[in-house]
Amino acid sequence: MSTKDAAYHARFVIAASGVYDIFPPIENVRQFLGSGFYTCVDCDGYKTTNKKLVVIGNSRQGCNLALAMKRMFTQDITFIPYQFNPPQFLLETLQDEGIRVITEQPIRIIGTDSIKALECAGGNRIPCETIMSQFGYTLNDEYLKKLDLQKDDAQLHYVTNGVYESSLDGLYIVGPLNTGPDQVAVAAGEGAIAAMDINKRFLRDVLRNNDSHHKH
Repeated sequence: MSTKDAAYHARFVIAASGVYDIFPPIENVRQFLGSGFYTCVDCDGYKTTNKKLVVIGNSRQGCNLALAMKRMFTQDITFIPYQFNPPQFLLETLQDEGIRVITEQPIRIIGTDSIKALECAGGNRIPCETIMSQFGYTLNDEYLKKLDLQKDDAQLHYVTNGVYESSLDGLYIVGPLNTGPDQVAVAAGEGAIAAMDINKRFLRDVLRNNDSHHKH
């Protein structure tokens, strides 16, 4: 394993480098990231409960997310399709569910300590307390791409076994890089399982070496 400054040698490696969320080009997003602006319904959806919510997405998944948020967390939802034209049947479904659809381009989050509104290019301000964004993510896996590793059918995530070892002996891959759920708590558990398996393999190697030494 090499970095820009050094090379490291190891019998086992655990890759846990995660992903990069893709954010919409809206001012003040990072100011409210994790405190009003969210990207993961599994991790943070509950924080929108009974609050004024804006859902922003650039694909059909954004429409589906808005519908799911309505059923699970809050009744007050506005959906903004960002540079994306939803099919008519989805627009009708959103309307039937009482979800407002605004096609203006959002440019800025308004607020100081908390989100107050989302400002659009035409000057319109959408009152809201929370924003859920659905723009996907990219894997932080550039350093793995030259390896001949087994991937899923979409050729995106890495396939691992029950202890999170990849198709390359000694390389364990945990977290969003593999095909499992994408949550920190899950990744930590996967890392623990991988580490325990590595410990067992180290112990087997030690015992094997001791047996070999005694036979000689």
